[in-house]
Amino acid sequence: MVQRSSKISLKETLSRAPIKKGQLEENAKGGIKDDQMKPIWSLLPFDALDQINEVLSLGALKYSSDNWRKVDRIRYVDAMMRHITAFLKGEVFDQDTGTTTHLAHAGCCALFLISLYDKEPFDKNELEAIFEKYRKARNDD
Repeated sequence: MVQRSSKISLKETLSRAPIKKGQLEENAKGGIKDDQMKPIWSLLPFDALDQINEVLSLGALKYSSDNWRKVDRIRYVDAMMRHITAFLKGEVFDQDTGTTTHLAHAGCCALFLISLYDKEPFDKNELEAIFEKYRKARNDD
């Protein structure tokens, strides 16, 4: 299996940041909260997440809410690449839905792959097969 190179916690990563624990900022009301070592949820682009959630909701209606967990991971790599390629060719909206963008579909596939990978890292042979498939496809063009 191809393992992540020694995953470290978010807290450990943030502890390496320029702001050190103990250098707390006071807000305009005089309040202080030591949350510098915690995830910063306000960084998430919720407008993009709304689009991905629309893709998830349509998929749940079409298949079932947990169906994505039962699909071979290579299918999400393929789907993500199809959506990115369609976007790069100038097609903004997915033809099947007509309302959701190819980028939202690609983002959804990326989230699926992240979640599936966290539960079971890709086998080296699986990664090589994926790479070879796309290398061959590129050479066929």
